[in-house]
Amino acid sequence: GFYCQFSDANHTRTPANITSPSYVECLTPSVSGGTNYVNVGLVYKNKSFTPDTIAFSYYNCSEAGSSCSQCLSSTKPECGFCLDEFQCGTRHSCSSGSINFTTCPVITTLQPASCDTNGDVEITVSGASFINGLECSFGGNVVPAEDIQADQLKCTAPPFSSGA
Repeated sequence: GFYCQFSDANHTRTPANITSPSYVECLTPSVSGGTNYVNVGLVYKNKSFTPDTIAFSYYNCSEAGSSCSQCLSSTKPECGFCLDEFQCGTRHSCSSGSINFTTCPVITTLQPASCDTNGDVEITVSGASFINGLECSFGGNVVPAEDIQADQLKCTAPPFSSGA
């Protein structure tokens, strides 16, 4: 079959998936250190199929930023926000494959927006793009979120701590 030949240090070959007469897909090898540019050509039965190679550049999604909004504002097409690792990555680098390419969770309102210092008050958090597994942080004091829906969830405010 066809392979993509990369001019990296190991001259890596990966299977080529021919999706149409003019389009070939190849999974790129990972790169570490050194140059982020390599030449790519096609190989068939150990012979170079294309006389010319095409320059290919690697990028590291984690360099896009550490927050969801920084990641999603990246111009790199394969970068998304890995929900389990809570970092920018690709579908292949996220451990569970759970990745967001479009929107980040956003809070728009809290109801009520205040309570007594003893806490123990249920707060309704409204917003957008909420996902299972979210928690609420009150001054660094993290509590579980409940009844999570795409645009609303509930958290119980903990007692106020002057150190928070």
